[in-house]
Amino acid sequence: NRRALYQKGVVMNLLNPKVSLFFLAFLPQFIHPGTFNVTTQILVYGMLFLIQAFVIFVMVSLFAEKVGDRLRRSPQAAKKVHVLEGSLFTLIGLKIAVSQR
Repeated sequence: NRRALYQKGVVMNLLNPKVSLFFLAFLPQFIHPGTFNVTTQILVYGMLFLIQAFVIFVMVSLFAEKVGDRLRRSPQAAKKVHVLEGSLFTLIGLKIAVSQR
């Protein structure tokens, strides 16, 4: 159900502390107290961020849906993805095994 997935995504983003940290750490450097009302500037920048994030997330989700459909219809593609995943996990495991720490 797409609505349930959308609601889950909204809740996850609202509870994600990285978004708050981004606004607290990164956004204030673009605020210029002498030009406009500071609150207005923060609201405008916040809305611009929300709009661009929405557009990007919609594009990523549409792309992922198309790729997912294609992978579900093709057993050969799914097998290649599984081989790639297994290879990557093996390489990561080897890297951890030979690391100094």
